[in-house]
Amino acid sequence: VTLSKETFNTTRKGLEDLARFLIDAGVSTVVMEATGVYWKPVYYTLEGLFPQLWLCNAQHVKNVPGRKTDLSDAEW
Repeated sequence: VTLSKETFNTTRKGLEDLARFLIDAGVSTVVMEATGVYWKPVYYTLEGLFPQLWLCNAQHVKNVPGRKTDLSDAEW
C-alpha cells in the first residue's frame, strides 16, 4: 500500500484535480466524512467516478482510539 498526501483547493478546478489524482492512483473506494454542508461539492464531483463512494457520519468515526488528527484519521 502506498500512502500519498496531497492538498486540493475546493474550487471546481481543484476538485477536478482531486478526482484525477485519485483515478491516477488507482483508488476504487473513496470514504469521506459528512460535516455540515461542506461534503456536498466534493461528493458530487466524485459521484459516479468510483465503484464505491462512502459518505460517513463524522460522529460514528471520530472516536477511533489513537487517531487524533484529520490526517491520521484519513490514513486509518
